[in-house]
Amino acid sequence: MLWRTRMFACRSASPRTSAKPQRSGSDFGTTASRLLVIGVLLAAGCGDKTNEVSKTPDTAAQQSPTGQAGTVAQDTPPSPKERAPMPPLTAGEKPPSNGDKPEKTDPVQPGSTPPGVATSPDEPVEAPAFPSPESMPKVAKDPPVSDRQPRKPMAAPPEAEGLVRVTPNHDIWLDGKNKRVVLGAKVVLRQGPLELFATLAEQKEHEAVVSVLTEAYFVHAALINWGFEPGHTVRFRPEYVPAEGPEVEITVHWTDEAGKRQSARAQDWVRDAESGKPLEYPWVFGGSGFYRDEETGRMHYLAEGGDLICVSNFPSAMLDLPIRSSDVNNSLLYEAFTDRIPPRGTEVALVLTPKPWKKPATGADDGPVEAPAPDETTSGGKASAPPMAEKPTGTDDGPVAAPPVE
Repeated sequence: MLWRTRMFACRSASPRTSAKPQRSGSDFGTTASRLLVIGVLLAAGCGDKTNEVSKTPDTAAQQSPTGQAGTVAQDTPPSPKERAPMPPLTAGEKPPSNGDKPEKTDPVQPGSTPPGVATSPDEPVEAPAFPSPESMPKVAKDPPVSDRQPRKPMAAPPEAEGLVRVTPNHDIWLDGKNKRVVLGAKVVLRQGPLELFATLAEQKEHEAVVSVLTEAYFVHAALINWGFEPGHTVRFRPEYVPAEGPEVEITVHWTDEAGKRQSARAQDWVRDAESGKPLEYPWVFGGSGFYRDEETGRMHYLAEGGDLICVSNFPSAMLDLPIRSSDVNNSLLYEAFTDRIPPRGTEVALVLTPKPWKKPATGADDGPVEAPAPDETTSGGKASAPPMAEKPTGTDDGPVAAPPVE
């Protein structure tokens, strides 16, 4: 090896001997030759170990004592940081990981086949055996997700006395004589932004003041049966058009802590988020909408998703406001009027009373508006000239002729 060769050369050039040499004139040439060899070896870095390690094999071969490349082995001394070679593993022994001691497993007996290995190409591979369910440790059952009981129908409120209940499982009563709908509801929210005033039970109770245990189409069908045809829901394309339809007056009735029956307009439980004033606009019967399930062919009423009485515009709303009202969370216009709403869980009665409304004919043109009758007192006792009829929209009378020249 390189380092051994150089060490041997250094020792050969050392002047130390076991016996003192006898110097003579004839030895001068030999001594000079030895000094020359020592100088050459020192120039080659024989005594510099740092330089010796940094040299490449090719350079070391060129500076070897023989002067011929490839005559000296080109391996380097082992580094002390290198890990010692691992001893060979025995049968059934796994390689160690992270410096741990080797773990032993049960070795495969001679003549046996490991599990999951086929002995022939046609033989199916058997899956490893798993413990039976009976041998598994017993684990306690998970607790129920919620112990909330299904909502039960409420007793008929005083406002529904003598009225017909639509079904025993829903809180809705019909007053055919006065054409009113009475809904049994519960207060579910007293503080926070609102998208609805009333929603269906267990639907959107986090953004509505009250919730009702009913089907939305029960209310829709009752209003139509009494002759109140819906208008249309909000439209956003090609331009915004608010909901339109018969106005529906909504009053709220409940019993206070003193046992006294109270009532208020539904608008009084909703206030403007900026001004703090109660809601000023009525609700209109837009009528929500329907869609047909392509697989079953069954029709579904969109308001069954919870959009019963809304304060934000939704195309699926049954009752909506006739104004632009955003449904974006950070732009909601209305919030609960906390000071006027009774505690959560209070049972209330909502009385819906629709007002007469004439649905405009689709695509019809009512023509010009009739002018008011002339007022003689406005022209000094003289009859004023009749007003000109309004010019129909879209007509063009052409250029106006100039008056004749006198």
